[in-house]
Amino acid sequence: MSARGAWKVRALWLALASASLAASVPACDGSGVDPSPSRPGAGSSDGAGGDAGEDAGPPPTPSHVWTECQASDQAWVRRAILAVTGRRPWGQAEVNAYEDVIAGIRKADLLAAGKDVDPSGALPPGGEDLVNARKLVMRALTNEDAFRQRWSDFFMDALKVVRVETKSQKDCYGTPLAEAFDDGALAAWVRDNDPSSTNPLQPGFTMDQLLSSSIALDDLSPVYRAHLFAMLSRPYTAGAVGPYEMERARRQNFGAIFHSAYIHRDLVCLSCHNSEFSVTYNEDPSLNRAWPVPGLFEVALYGSSNGLHPVEEQAEKGTDELRGLSMLRYWGVADAGDQAPYGWNGLSCGMFQQPQEDDPLGVDTYFGSIRSTPDAPNRGLRASVWDLERALHRGVDLLAAHGLQRLPGNKLADPDEAFAYLLAENVVEQVWAEVMGTRLTIATYFPRTQEQRDILMGLTEHFIASHFSLKTLLADVLAHPAFNLKAPEEGCGSGPYEVARILDPWTLSEMDLARRGNSPADGVFAISSRPLRRSLHRAMEWPFINEYPEGTDEEMFQTAIGFFLKDGEPGFRGLDFQGRLSWESMYGACSSWGANDFVAKVAQRVTQTPGATVGDAVIALKDRLIGEPWVEPTSEKPQMEALLGRSLADTDVTDLEGKLRSLCGELVSSPQFMMGGQPAKDTREVPKLSPPEVSYEATCGYVAGFLGNIGAPYTMTCGPGTVTVTRK
Repeated sequence: MSARGAWKVRALWLALASASLAASVPACDGSGVDPSPSRPGAGSSDGAGGDAGEDAGPPPTPSHVWTECQASDQAWVRRAILAVTGRRPWGQAEVNAYEDVIAGIRKADLLAAGKDVDPSGALPPGGEDLVNARKLVMRALTNEDAFRQRWSDFFMDALKVVRVETKSQKDCYGTPLAEAFDDGALAAWVRDNDPSSTNPLQPGFTMDQLLSSSIALDDLSPVYRAHLFAMLSRPYTAGAVGPYEMERARRQNFGAIFHSAYIHRDLVCLSCHNSEFSVTYNEDPSLNRAWPVPGLFEVALYGSSNGLHPVEEQAEKGTDELRGLSMLRYWGVADAGDQAPYGWNGLSCGMFQQPQEDDPLGVDTYFGSIRSTPDAPNRGLRASVWDLERALHRGVDLLAAHGLQRLPGNKLADPDEAFAYLLAENVVEQVWAEVMGTRLTIATYFPRTQEQRDILMGLTEHFIASHFSLKTLLADVLAHPAFNLKAPEEGCGSGPYEVARILDPWTLSEMDLARRGNSPADGVFAISSRPLRRSLHRAMEWPFINEYPEGTDEEMFQTAIGFFLKDGEPGFRGLDFQGRLSWESMYGACSSWGANDFVAKVAQRVTQTPGATVGDAVIALKDRLIGEPWVEPTSEKPQMEALLGRSLADTDVTDLEGKLRSLCGELVSSPQFMMGGQPAKDTREVPKLSPPEVSYEATCGYVAGFLGNIGAPYTMTCGPGTVTVTRK
């Protein structure tokens, strides 16, 4: 492994820090940047004075294609289970079954196409022969309840659903449902209707039910449309403030949330970085550090790329800031009313009215299609969330029908399409970052490399064509070569930095040209705090924690490990030193949260299995928690025996549960448990004490049933440790 790759893996695996890249990006307000350039090519500095050594020329051309550096099907399965369901594999038996299903489907596809099958079992170089089999396994994983719960958690955080204090959405959102609310019927009704409609199939629904239904429908747009109202139902409050000042503060608060959760833009940043120009742009592609997705999105939404209107309009129509967010007006819209949007539960999620008077602050809103025109001179003065929802509704449908329409000069044909596209782009990037651990944009809200821009644009185009399908997006992310790179120590090609600049866009500042690419080590990342904790509880068969913390200790713990709880506690990824201490305090002893958890079952099973040893119990626990059904004999085995106070070969397994809990506490605090992007090494050995309910045959049978239910053109036959697939 290279020096930089070794350093990064060591730093991530020992410190588990998550903010190293964020600390190095330039401030979006142009801090440290000369903001004077106003056209492409006018500035080439990079916020902090440019990248050192960048005039030394482009990096050398690799001797091979980085996309060939793909790990095995087994590595992909381990990564996919965590990415899709937010849980760990139940054990090696489940991994083996999914691996064999992929190989069987791929072989069936090759034979049906009249192609040769490599008798060694080697993977084909790529394309649909490789991807189709994995996509079907991914779809089987999305059929689990764990998938819905994992992504319900995620989208509640992405939408900034507050869990504590006065803005808590507990009554409206509740906890992600243990079972699906319906088959998508409710979400389909919201998708196809205006918020003024009040006769849904399930009257009085709440947002947790709509979120579950949207995931079942596989269309996220109903949730994002309805959440505009849910967000406005929980206003910012403050004392000793007049009504006009309070209204202005509320719009600014809602606006900050809206910009982050929906369009990934900030009016402050647009003066230096927008879709038309950037201070980090250079006409020379090798020096360019601004790669926006084509389209003048800010012109479509705000009337200009920098979000500014003529100065003389401010006194008459309001400041540029308020004009761009006063469709989030609270006064006369959400403070009183008798309309429950979509016929939802108004007591839990809010009652509204459409404004009957002009804006009390006198602001003439200008946001996309929500603005005054000669035909509707008061439209901007009566702007509200009702208009915003309808604009998003129209934009999503237009994009699904024909994609984003770009005109000559990079102009966009429809502002509602621009709004919906930016939302789609934001969702895509957040899902990518959740799965991959790194973002596709930087603090400027734009990609820094061409590779990042191309991925972001490609994923977004497919996502909008699928009408905001999460499963389509996940399938595309999991099929991307960067998802399943070989481990750094496996090596691939003639150098360690031959991966495209996708995972770490800042490597262009390396003085050594050979280091300007990315390494597989750049793909090692800290798992987000919610799936980290949920995966532990699921693996240990513990009950799930309350989505809305009750008690000071629980709230302090969630804050310490990075949960999003409120606007002022936005959460973070990765555990710092304080977070590590909090985690170890909570889980370092692996005390049971249930009557008969996994440790207790292993301790019981080892006493009931003739010839079973202490080592068998250890391997069963390691298999479940970190995917390693083995004990390394040279250094790990002596440490294990010292911790347990007995030999791993010992068949005296009495009173073993307490020692196993100590070992469990070490494992769940280890880098192998807390980090993603580095799966355990391939093996086929199934532990002797592997639970029978998660056997090879059970997993194979589950997939066979799923393929039959969706009408996939395969016949799958499961045997003891084997699977045979034929194409119909």
